[in-house]
Amino acid sequence: MRTSKPMLCTLLFVTGFLVFHRPVPWGFTDSFSERIIMFCFELIMRFSYIYPAPLLFADPFDQLNYTRAVGDFLLSFVSPGSLFDTDLFIEDVLFDGVSVRVYVPRFNRSNDGAIVFFHGGAFVVGSVKMFESVTRQLARNTRMVVVSVDYRLAPEVDPSRIVIMGDSAGGGLVASVAQRLRQRKDAQVMIYPLVQFHNLKTSSYEYYYREMDGTAFLDPRVLAQYYLMYAGVNLKAHYNFVDIVLNNEHVSPLDREALNQYIDFTTLPSTYRVTQNLSFAKYDLEVSQLMAPFIFNPDFAPLVQPNLKGLPQTLIVTCEHDILRDEGILYAQRLKTAGVSTTWKHLPTGFHGLLNFHTTLDTADHALIYISNWVLNHV
Repeated sequence: MRTSKPMLCTLLFVTGFLVFHRPVPWGFTDSFSERIIMFCFELIMRFSYIYPAPLLFADPFDQLNYTRAVGDFLLSFVSPGSLFDTDLFIEDVLFDGVSVRVYVPRFNRSNDGAIVFFHGGAFVVGSVKMFESVTRQLARNTRMVVVSVDYRLAPEVDPSRIVIMGDSAGGGLVASVAQRLRQRKDAQVMIYPLVQFHNLKTSSYEYYYREMDGTAFLDPRVLAQYYLMYAGVNLKAHYNFVDIVLNNEHVSPLDREALNQYIDFTTLPSTYRVTQNLSFAKYDLEVSQLMAPFIFNPDFAPLVQPNLKGLPQTLIVTCEHDILRDEGILYAQRLKTAGVSTTWKHLPTGFHGLLNFHTTLDTADHALIYISNWVLNHV
């Protein structure tokens, strides 16, 4: 029997939907309309770089460069195209050879402090341009000077009223900088921070595999791949290291015992604890010896810093639908235990990278307003 074109098109659509559909979890964003928006955007991300990158390029570094280019292109649609702003002076300058973007309110500055913002991107992707919309809105909300990436403070900024802020990998950098400058009485803001690399089987990682596997949101494999690149591993020659890390086989039993004195995942809220019995007896000697200097280094993994006393007042923002949720909570707990004034803000409908959608999602806009108000109340 001859099949009609409408029936064939319907069959192809249904087949494609069943093959490529990846539902986002319930509770993802604040409303059904926002859920639909993120469903569409996730689909775009998957088909623009998640699927094409490994098909077009065999070399992980070529895949990375492709991802960077596509990421910049996609975010250009939600970021302002011009540096001109009627409310802000915006300028790209060099400080000690480092490119930074400075935002100065034209009118009604709230105080003489500043926000130094470190963007996220797992240490290997991301740019000032990608976070242009976020940093510009921070300057508008707080009426403070905002400096994106790295910045040596200008003389007209009060050096005792500095907030360092970052998301994801940038949040990890904030933690490292604050630990080095612990005697300064400023403030630090960490938004879904990346602060450890020795345990990739926390309950938030398990949640991803259970509820979000296959989506374009931050996933364990991409994080492991990028973190290994950050550590200087040649993935073209040692891509098998990624699976070793994902199975927690990059840490020897002795090293794990030493790490556990700083990090106790059983202190997480009961709903976030891993229910299955995880064994870490198996490990790869070569990879564990290679990674040990990094996972024990607080500059690389701030969560393992043995002494957190004397750090500045802190805001840590975590999201429910994020593989980095648990380590952010643990870092907040450790700071509180060390006597650091710490505010932990959890977003039950949030996800990793949320702030980049503040012009589209009320969930993200409300989070950015909360962060801005916290800064104004603490500097």
